[in-house]
Amino acid sequence: MGEQTVSRSPFHAGEAAVQDRIGVRVRQEEVGRRVIRDFMPDQHRSFFEQLPLMLIGGLDERARPWASVLTGPPGFMTSPDPRRLQVKAHPASGDPLAGSIRVGTPLGLLGIELETRRRNRLNATVREQGATGFTLAVDESFGNCPQYIQVRQHRWVALPDDLPPPEEFGASLPAGARALIEAADTFFIATASPDAEGSAPLKGCDVSHRGGKPGFVRVTEEEGGSVLTSPDFLGNFQFRTFGNLEINPLAGLLFLDFAKGDMLFLTGTATVIWDGPEVAAFAGAERLLQFTLSEGRLLREALPLRWSAPEPSPYVAATGSWEAVAAAQAAQADGQRYRPFRIMAIEPESDSVRSFYLEPADGGGIVPHIPGQFLPIAVTVAGEVLKRTYTLSHAANGRFYRLSIKRNGRVSTWLHHQMRVGDTLDCLTPRGEFTLDLTSPRPVLLLAGGIGITPMLAMLDALLGPTDRTRVPNRKVYLIYAVRHGGEHGFKLALAEYGARHQNFTLHTLYSVPRPEDAGYDGTGHVSVEGLQKLLPLDDYDAYLCGPPGFMQAAYGVLRRLGVADARIFAESFGPAQLARDPECLTPSSGSVAATEPMPVIFARSGKTAVWHPGDGSLLDFAEAQGLTPPFECRSGTCGTCLTRVIDVRAHQSAGPARQQGDDLRLCSATPAAGGSLTLDL
Repeated sequence: MGEQTVSRSPFHAGEAAVQDRIGVRVRQEEVGRRVIRDFMPDQHRSFFEQLPLMLIGGLDERARPWASVLTGPPGFMTSPDPRRLQVKAHPASGDPLAGSIRVGTPLGLLGIELETRRRNRLNATVREQGATGFTLAVDESFGNCPQYIQVRQHRWVALPDDLPPPEEFGASLPAGARALIEAADTFFIATASPDAEGSAPLKGCDVSHRGGKPGFVRVTEEEGGSVLTSPDFLGNFQFRTFGNLEINPLAGLLFLDFAKGDMLFLTGTATVIWDGPEVAAFAGAERLLQFTLSEGRLLREALPLRWSAPEPSPYVAATGSWEAVAAAQAAQADGQRYRPFRIMAIEPESDSVRSFYLEPADGGGIVPHIPGQFLPIAVTVAGEVLKRTYTLSHAANGRFYRLSIKRNGRVSTWLHHQMRVGDTLDCLTPRGEFTLDLTSPRPVLLLAGGIGITPMLAMLDALLGPTDRTRVPNRKVYLIYAVRHGGEHGFKLALAEYGARHQNFTLHTLYSVPRPEDAGYDGTGHVSVEGLQKLLPLDDYDAYLCGPPGFMQAAYGVLRRLGVADARIFAESFGPAQLARDPECLTPSSGSVAATEPMPVIFARSGKTAVWHPGDGSLLDFAEAQGLTPPFECRSGTCGTCLTRVIDVRAHQSAGPARQQGDDLRLCSATPAAGGSLTLDL
């Protein structure tokens, strides 16, 4: 049987709901109808027959999911035809699924070859059952990518006749089970979905692999028992597990001790944490899976297979750890203090741009940033402390910051000429309001002039991802990159690689004054209405602009003439000039009236309280007058370096041109509002 397109949707309501939430529903429906079959391709049939083990997900007599494993010499699974799989094995004695595999039972199966990182999936129903095994009828068959699978080599061992009995426990993990989990780099999760009407019995089961660095599963003890939390990394967007959890929270986990042969079975309930500070702080995490234990059992040395030490998946290296999350949250709480960062690498990007890679030199964490934000730094040049802000040119990864800096001023020239690998820079936490909206379904248009490419690189990294697995496959991304000539064309190879890996990405490079030796650009001149009309399909774009003031203003005008709504144009200019928007698009400020009477201001972190008077100037001036040293640079409300968290929610208002970012206030352009108290995290 060759590839066929199924006539019905291969996804149930829960899976469709999660795909809708992520924005991949249409694409996954198209792909799923092609790659999810109701028969096994010959490749899958021969693959299953060569395996020494098969992971399964099934239900016990109380309809609770458990993940388990079947073992046997290669050939213990055979496929007499594409719609049947015969298995000559049963769950081990003490396994929660022992005795539960009966005719009519739904099973999810995962064939995985750790030596090659290959895996294929099967959802099936038991049609025959006997003393030596059972026969399955195929419901769905599909392949999976090898991401996050650790390479291991297996060997067989003889099991003793007197294996210890299972160690059974309730909602709290015993010490041995907890230790196994906290050392694990792999687990398997079983879930189940109801029938179309949502009533019992459950219709289908699924089992899936999860992998990460050792310790990627965190264990905490809550009032109701043990809670396991793990990151969910970028996957295939089918959302089999999370789709089942959307409509049925029951789940089962299996942890294997690959060296000793221990098997740890858990059952309970699971939920998905879609966003929040821990999701943002865990490098590589798209969301979190939280599992609450109901019951478990541990079988010691019961698996007749042993494996070598793992060769980590190459995808795991870019992921984080719970220790890094804790360190990042601690650093975020101390965000008003400059910390030392060590330069771990310096790379030339063009004739005048270098990228500086920074890692914490104090053992602290990396505070995650939103694509588009900048990093304030402080350097001492000829005995003078100078402060600057430079955009972060990559998406958050929990391991380092990258600043791509053009040599065109006193501090940037000093950095280029004086800083070496191993030197340190003092940095604050990331900040800034020019940020990418990853939740929007609209296509993205990025317009960069010169060094204005830096925030766009972070946005591309977040939108497309560092591998060929696009984070938002249904969202079109266009980058218009304008420079003078090839000597200023930075990140040429990296941008070309994005174009080669991602079909939803279009790059168009403009040179305004190309040199005779230049090559590898798409056009000459400047951003124009005619040029964008030829390049862009008619659509409702989210447009992001960054570059010199003249470039910004010209690009804004072009977009407005093309009918792009002002509210969809987001801008960041380098320098003191601000984008002049069309007058009819400006809205009156909703800020409150400035205080004209003395107002108490509480500086919570410093333990100080002082009374502000109308003649005391901005809150930045006032804080400095109290002996405090909040970070700042522009003192004009432009850069955002002095953003400070407001603790008293009644005082989220400010007079004048101040802007707020969530609970943050620009001290340099804010004064207390009339009629309220003010408490600052300073």
